[in-house]
Amino acid sequence: MFNFKQAVKGSNTRISFDTKNDAFLAVEGIQRRYFRMLTRGLKMYRKGLQHEGQQLFNAYCLNEIEFNADDVVIDCGANFGSLFLSLSKFIAEENYITFEPSFDEHYCLTKSVPNANHKHMALADCNQTRQFFVSSEKADSSLIEPLQYTHAVEIECISLDTFLQSSDIEKIKLLKLEAEGFEPEILLGARSSLTKIEYVAIDGGPERGLREEETFTTLSNALIGADFEMTQVNFKGYRALFRNRRFSENIEAN
Repeated sequence: MFNFKQAVKGSNTRISFDTKNDAFLAVEGIQRRYFRMLTRGLKMYRKGLQHEGQQLFNAYCLNEIEFNADDVVIDCGANFGSLFLSLSKFIAEENYITFEPSFDEHYCLTKSVPNANHKHMALADCNQTRQFFVSSEKADSSLIEPLQYTHAVEIECISLDTFLQSSDIEKIKLLKLEAEGFEPEILLGARSSLTKIEYVAIDGGPERGLREEETFTTLSNALIGADFEMTQVNFKGYRALFRNRRFSENIEAN
């Protein structure tokens, strides 16, 4: 029925079930995305893959950034990798790093964007194993117990400071931060790394814990205190883009 409606609308987006990879597959031209939650996938891609990617790109105010092919982007909470549908126009696939603790989402990422650097772990404020509450149907999985979830699993956590110390990455063009309310802890684990990051895009919506608290204020104050400036804001989505002032100063000095 979905494919019939797409054909009537003149859209070339089609969805099928890939038995080999045990997942649903949305295809539009050369773009493809795997997913396992059918209802959610149909909703996400009803207007097409490119539309979903561009909508997410715009929601994080990323139109302000001038990307180059060798820029490194860390996508925290990558889910199905929809952001890379737009980022793929600008950066090389191998420079796309994802952190996705949900098993199904991580699995689909490895199939959809096979040459990227995918981490099946959670970014946090320290390195340890923690309980992870899974709510894949609504994309509300979190290290903080949400109102609704299907089950909990143990997941490996790592701080961004530790990850960068163990890698050869000297500069991050963009850190996209979405962790369903756990974002403040991730920033705590990135205190030394922030000097290497030019842009941080945040999702600070009311998703933290049983009280569904917003994290936008906490994140904004923390980044401003770390010498970042807010350059764009999406009030409706509790999202904003911050730029590291150090990079601006270096450009002016040169």
